[in-house]
Amino acid sequence: MSETVWFKDPQWWAIIIALLLGILGLFQDRIRRLFKKPKLKLSIKKEPPDCHKTTRRNIQTGESKGDCYYMRLKIDNSGNDQMENVEVMVVEVEKKDSNRGFEKITNFLPMNLEWSYYKRPTMSLILPKFFKHCDLGYIIKSDNANLQTYGRRKKSEIVLVIDILKKPFMAHIS
Repeated sequence: MSETVWFKDPQWWAIIIALLLGILGLFQDRIRRLFKKPKLKLSIKKEPPDCHKTTRRNIQTGESKGDCYYMRLKIDNSGNDQMENVEVMVVEVEKKDSNRGFEKITNFLPMNLEWSYYKRPTMSLILPKFFKHCDLGYIIKSDNANLQTYGRRKKSEIVLVIDILKKPFMAHIS
């Protein structure tokens, strides 16, 4: 009586296929992540819709308070999978010193920026090949009253106001 070789027996192939499918099922997320990944690309252009000039107005009176330059970051998902729970954070800020160099503002706390139009710190989803804008801030020539809000003491100054969700109390940044 001749014995059948194992690889010619259909029961063995059924067992092997079941094991392979089980392994693929267990590791399908890891295998998928090898091929499908979101890819973040951050950019800013010096033209609309990233940057644009507008007029600041008093909310109650409508009176013009001067020019204002808004800036937004474009967060692009150029990958082939969705980005989930995306946050953009300002970790460090530098200012120009009197010697034309830059120095770190040591009392700046890292904070999340706001997503344009959504006004929240986390974007739940950015699909592949799509983008969202995140508010960076605005530049104003500030009067004395406005400067005190930002902890400055000069009569007039150009100020970059970073658009963070929670405005910190600032006694003075020197």
